Amino acid sequence: MLFGTKRITNGEFLFLDIIAVLNEQDDYNKVRNYWKYLKSKLKKEKNELVRVTTQLKLRSLDGKIRLTDTLDSNGVFYLAKNITY
Repeated sequence: MLFGTKRITNGEFLFLDIIAVLNEQDDYNKVRNYWKYLKSKLKKEKNELVRVTTQLKLRSLDGKIRLTDTLDSNGVFYLAKNITY
């Protein structure tokens, strides 16, 4: 199950949805915490994946507008090839 999201019209995908699929995880909090951990680790390593991540303001399931990390299709392929879970 994805977190109520779909592909965004400009070709971006929500990072949390990608992480959920790759980890076969449907618990939003676990996925969110994993991404926070992974993002912090990748920033310290100066990994290119963090550089290609875009933050967009999107309406969340609770109706609030929040900054959300997204990736384009090239970033999704980079993530799948280079990150171990």
